[in-house]
Amino acid sequence: MNSRQLTITGRIGLVIFIIGFAIMLVSLIPNVAVGFYSASETTSFSYEVKDFNVVSHQIGIRIAVESSSPLFVQILNLSRSEIQGWVSEQYPNLDEFEQDMKTRDIEVIEQFLVTHPGRILSNITMTGSQRIDYFPYKLTNVTVLFVDPSETHGFVRIGITSVTALVSGSRVFIPSVALMVIGSPPALLWIIKNKNKLIFYKRQSPKILKFLRLS
Repeated sequence: MNSRQLTITGRIGLVIFIIGFAIMLVSLIPNVAVGFYSASETTSFSYEVKDFNVVSHQIGIRIAVESSSPLFVQILNLSRSEIQGWVSEQYPNLDEFEQDMKTRDIEVIEQFLVTHPGRILSNITMTGSQRIDYFPYKLTNVTVLFVDPSETHGFVRIGITSVTALVSGSRVFIPSVALMVIGSPPALLWIIKNKNKLIFYKRQSPKILKFLRLS
């Protein structure tokens, strides 16, 4: 590879590396809570069902828990209307109020999940004071199921809200690393070859790096 080819590939590699590094830095920006914060607290907790409508890879869900015992949290791809329709088919003799109560019944939801296992997006065990952010890969109707599997049914405080991310870290981490890996070898070769030239212009323009004119 001659000097000109090395310069071209080196500069291209440096640009690719910088793009990958910039994307990774952006993905590290903390998520920001937005919208209404729904919270509940009880000293005799057994289970709770919370509907959360539609979330996406940029508008996700933040779950905060304080619990005296481990809490089982299940994130479901399920809307209230879907479970209502299923309940009305399974319990046609119940009136509207009774069917609505069934949609909040953990045993009924577990029966639904037995026949629809693909609706389970994530299973999480949360202990003590803990917070998680969840972003699905596409637009998704989310329902969150909280269950205390212990027999003590102690103190539990649950908070849930929307959270927004400038860039989803889980989606861009691997691509950003790949860009840096691809760009670093030619960039390093070019920098090593021209290390003696990478100095500031002291007389003409101290803010311009001399490597912009390397050939």
